[in-house]
Amino acid sequence: MQRLISLEKGQVGRITGMDLPPHTTKRLFELGLHTSAQVTMKKNNQGPCVLGIHHFTIAVSRKLCENIFVTLPGETTREVRV
Repeated sequence: MQRLISLEKGQVGRITGMDLPPHTTKRLFELGLHTSAQVTMKKNNQGPCVLGIHHFTIAVSRKLCENIFVTLPGETTREVRV
């Protein structure tokens, strides 16, 4: 398990948990970022991270990406609840 911010361009991960305030988690859920969602990192150099999710592209602040946890394909999935 690792942080979403650590994915490189083109890497795919599955969200396993978030360490964020409830209102932020709710908003991300509304955008499709929720536990078990598969995301693709499209851009991760400076500025917001650009993610592909459910055939959409969204930008998420680097600060939020530091507090979203993912597993890579082939890793054992363990849900994180904080």
